[in-house]
Amino acid sequence: MNKIMQKYHSSQNLAMTPTKMVSVMFLRCSQWMNNVEEHIQKKEHYQQFENSEKVILTLTNLLTVFDEESVETKSFVQGIKEFCMMILSFITEVNQKENLVLCRHTSTLLKEMGEVWQNA
Repeated sequence: MNKIMQKYHSSQNLAMTPTKMVSVMFLRCSQWMNNVEEHIQKKEHYQQFENSEKVILTLTNLLTVFDEESVETKSFVQGIKEFCMMILSFITEVNQKENLVLCRHTSTLLKEMGEVWQNA
């Protein structure tokens, strides 16, 4: 039964629209930032950086997905890139200073962006 459910869930992921996939990526990043906060509190540095790295890789890969060639979407893509770059700079500061407030704020921003894409 477990294998059947796994196949069902993976087939659902394949059927996602690009907008839904972007939403899921931002929401997962938000969850990983929540994990970063938890690991900072527990002084589990390896796990903290492991979760941070997941967010960094996801956002970095996401930046390559958007099409800058179209004149209509150029400002939109630039806005998304600026948002991702801001989040990446926040993650750097969170890791350097173990700033829990900024970590929570970053998680909230990612969650809100995921919800925006979910409702688009």
